[in-house]
Amino acid sequence: MSFENYPDHDDFAQIYFDHFKIGINAAKVLAGYGHKKVVHITGPDTYASALYRKNGFIRGSRKNGIDYVILESKMNFRGGYALADQISNLIMIRKFTAVFAANDWMAIGLIQALRTKGIEVPDQVSVLSVDNIPLASQFAPALTTYSLDANMMIAECFSLMDAAESRMGSREENNVMDEQKFHKRVILQPILITRDTLIKQDNPFSGR
Repeated sequence: MSFENYPDHDDFAQIYFDHFKIGINAAKVLAGYGHKKVVHITGPDTYASALYRKNGFIRGSRKNGIDYVILESKMNFRGGYALADQISNLIMIRKFTAVFAANDWMAIGLIQALRTKGIEVPDQVSVLSVDNIPLASQFAPALTTYSLDANMMIAECFSLMDAAESRMGSREENNVMDEQKFHKRVILQPILITRDTLIKQDNPFSGR
């Protein structure tokens, strides 16, 4: 059983969040808030979740008419912090109004670094991220983020285990000796948690 997506393998159970759809939905949400120039900060393509989110965001951006820039860094606080120089230039010179971060730690690092440059979130730039770590709701401003609820994965895991156990018991009762692999894909959907870092681009109180 895996909690990651392996597209080329079907010989074991896979329970995972639809990271591609997260990217598509992020672009749709940002466009709905009036943001047409968005920076996506992401991790290396070796991280499957980052790759799928990025590809989904590119697809969603093209569909929603978003002008986007992709910047890569480490998927942690320092990674987001390190991108502040490039992003501040995009905000101040090229008038980008939003950032989609691959995860909350990158978003928090970026927000902290932008603050040292006099750029405030969400007054000058909105931020949307992924993971809903505990700090996301406690940080100021509180992060608008996608929740990847581990309880959903655990519930599906136990459900598959119960189903496999029942299937094995049924075979034993019927003296079925051949062993078949139990495989299934369970694709979970994230939940958008709207907080303080995302506001409408045309908000008269946004400071822009």
